[in-house]
Amino acid sequence: MLDDIEATDQDSLTVDVFSQQYAWSFGYPGKGIAWSQGELHVPVDRQVEFKMHALDVIHSFWVPEWRIKKDNVPGITTTARSSPRTRSAPTS
Repeated sequence: MLDDIEATDQDSLTVDVFSQQYAWSFGYPGKGIAWSQGELHVPVDRQVEFKMHALDVIHSFWVPEWRIKKDNVPGITTTARSSPRTRSAPTS
């Protein structure tokens, strides 16, 4: 069961996450590398592997909806995986 949770999908997307005081930056693969500052963009229904780097002190990368909480630690690359899903519309 743990192997299933930690398994990497063949088509997973890798996003580099950089944290520093008062700022988050995200690097996306492609022709060259595309960057976004302060706002994360990922596809839905596709596994994303986050490679996390802290540029100064420990920062927490926390997305409650995806059940992710990992620390970015200076000098260490930490990783986390998630598969963001579309939200279903509320029923009445």
